[in-house]
Amino acid sequence: ALDAKGTPVAHAAAGMIRFYEQYDMEKYRIDGAPLHDPCVIAYLVRPDLFTGVTAPVAIDHTNEPTIGNTFFADASTDIATVMTGVDAPGVFDMVVERVGSL
Repeated sequence: ALDAKGTPVAHAAAGMIRFYEQYDMEKYRIDGAPLHDPCVIAYLVRPDLFTGVTAPVAIDHTNEPTIGNTFFADASTDIATVMTGVDAPGVFDMVVERVGSL
């Protein structure tokens, strides 16, 4: 859908998405690729496309196998909004529309 927009930015974005999709499929053996960065911006622009809960979270910075992982923690840690749902077609449509117009 991005390629069909015909702009240089849309072509570049489509290429990046294809690259990361292939990378994640080979490395993690999953179909597709998560779009973490675009979802952050999508949430800022259209929070109605997401559902979440407010919860105490922590980031592991001590255990090598799980370093960087975010997990639910006790109430003395930082509070964050943890996304639990997304209107994926709505996010994809918005990304195609916005990026495709550049």
